Amino acid sequence: MAFVKKFNDFKLFQPTAQETAAAEKTLAVRLEINRNFLKENPPPESLKISITGSFISAHAPDYIGVPTINWNVEDWCREFRTMKNYGLDTVIFQAAAWKELEECYYPSEILKDFKIFDVITPLIEAAQIEKMTLFLGGFGSIAGWNLLNEEKKCQEIELHKSVLHELSDRYGDKIDGFYFPCETAFKGERNAEHEAQYSKILYEFYRTAKKLLPGKKIIMSPASKYFSDRDDDFLNCWKNIFASCHPDILAPQDSIGCGGSNLSNQSAMWSLWKKLADNINCTLWANIELFERRSFGGEDPFDSASPERVRTQLANIADHVDKCVSWEFSYFINGNANGSSKLRDFFK
Repeated sequence: MAFVKKFNDFKLFQPTAQETAAAEKTLAVRLEINRNFLKENPPPESLKISITGSFISAHAPDYIGVPTINWNVEDWCREFRTMKNYGLDTVIFQAAAWKELEECYYPSEILKDFKIFDVITPLIEAAQIEKMTLFLGGFGSIAGWNLLNEEKKCQEIELHKSVLHELSDRYGDKIDGFYFPCETAFKGERNAEHEAQYSKILYEFYRTAKKLLPGKKIIMSPASKYFSDRDDDFLNCWKNIFASCHPDILAPQDSIGCGGSNLSNQSAMWSLWKKLADNINCTLWANIELFERRSFGGEDPFDSASPERVRTQLANIADHVDKCVSWEFSYFINGNANGSSKLRDFFK
């Protein structure tokens, strides 16, 4: 995501034309693999596991989706009641602020130069009323994808810590844990400098969160990118990142909708995630993508996935994980995304 563009009252990440051209070719191949896999491997009629949680946000960072920047307590209560009717009991708020978007979603003193939307206060009140398990995301940025110089790395760490202090003071007794919102992935090659940087940022987040709210859990959701001949590199990369600390719950994105993995290698991918989780002794969840990327950039580059694809995703990972969550239930199942009505019928 190379630049930021304003849409309505908020900003979104947008890819460059060069990034789009390269990504579209790769995506088209992987989506075709998924379609062929479904033709040759009909999904099972019964499933061992279902989706029982969802990521939520003030607004999706790179498309319009269902913005909640003006929602009140009753709006959130209504949404949570709908989620519970579908069997969901857990929500993960993606980020309390976004560095690159210069937006903050609670009344912050340290980020007062950002545009402030108080999303979190009514959200938390509603989560308590509806008895939803809630993980609260901290300071969001794209630092997980980039190398920073020492000065910028230190600034990044201080912002993570400062936001955690504010969130703990305001909401600490009302949440079940924190979400570490800086995503990354193993990209097929080891990069010691990047691994060290990411490990340091994660460690400072972890250390601060555990000091402020002992006993509260930390969850993270890295992307899945599968490389068939890089199993040892994948495992050693993540072991290196988690050398000083690791999340209580690891909930990787399955990346089926965005093309990081596909249905034909999903089982192999999750065997690796399971091996890693067992090695570091943490709980493994799955973040099941309910969407299919149609294009790159603009307000609406995603459709809802087909019920057949989602059923297959769930079947492929069922033996590896304790729980499945999803990204933006409010849009891809309960909203107006293209294809959401079919997925809604499937979940019912």
